[in-house]
Amino acid sequence: MDERVERVLYEVAARVVAPVLAPIYSGVASILTFHRVVGSSRGPRPGWLRGLEVEVALIEELVARLRRTGHEFVSIDELRAVLTERRTRAHKLVVMTFDDGYADAHHTVLPLLAAERIPFTLYLTTDFPDRRIVPWWYLLDDLLARGSHLHLRLEGVEHAYSLETPAQRDVAFAEIGQILDAGSEAERRARAEQVFGVESVEEAMERLYLSWDQVAELAAHPLVTIGAHTVSHAPLKLLSREKARWEMLESRQRIEARIGKSVRHFAYPYGFPSLVGAREYELARECGFSTAVTTRVANVFYDNAKTLECLPRIRGQSVRHIELSMAGVVAALRYRGRRVITV
Repeated sequence: MDERVERVLYEVAARVVAPVLAPIYSGVASILTFHRVVGSSRGPRPGWLRGLEVEVALIEELVARLRRTGHEFVSIDELRAVLTERRTRAHKLVVMTFDDGYADAHHTVLPLLAAERIPFTLYLTTDFPDRRIVPWWYLLDDLLARGSHLHLRLEGVEHAYSLETPAQRDVAFAEIGQILDAGSEAERRARAEQVFGVESVEEAMERLYLSWDQVAELAAHPLVTIGAHTVSHAPLKLLSREKARWEMLESRQRIEARIGKSVRHFAYPYGFPSLVGAREYELARECGFSTAVTTRVANVFYDNAKTLECLPRIRGQSVRHIELSMAGVVAALRYRGRRVITV
């Protein structure tokens, strides 16, 4: 969509649609979700990677706008208490969450939000600080940005791509990424080292991922809550019940052993309907998590006290899109009038 057309549509939705829907669909709270927060973007990323980052300026603008409109930033524990005890609040609540375990949670997000006295939750995939997941997506992005053509030999097969347009880079990212992300952990590591080199793989993990020392520093901060996000970031619905339960419990136990605090909250990897459902919700309850969050795009209502194992979250790449989602515009259209979203 042309950027000017998109801007006009957002403005119309914000001025005409949002004021009508907000009283019905904005709810008690919004849980916002992000992954990486970077100083500035290098430019358009290929494939799904483009949705992984937001710039510091977006967070700053979002916080300023929400402050001006009377929103209150709270922790995930405070939100749970508000829901279960049906506490009346004068303003709509906002919970800030960050997934996976990228290093900028420590060196960018913490100082940025601490300066504003804003609490946040980090949902940690323990294989990040354990240095077991190769960040092939960023290594591949760097490789695709180096020239207009790419030739590589991978597992005895020659691959050749033209990289002159964003669409061509998207194709290369999708096809090579599918190969790099297949198989066992050892197989994925071996392929990545073959394509990018051993030193590049190790450097990328050190640069991009939190260390356990940094996780402990975050956990010690009064504004930070550490939640679990599985061991390996596996799509739980595709695992056996026993393996999925192990991913959930083991991640919690590893984090607790490192930070010396209980871990009460959980985020499902790939939290959309095709990869998270009723079985995973039941597992979260069995594992004793106080809350668990999905990526269903909707707001939180008092009735969500009955469904704390599948709280929805909102994400977006622009302040306008986040604000429209917080007003309930996206959920009202996507879920055809339903407000409490569990499926």
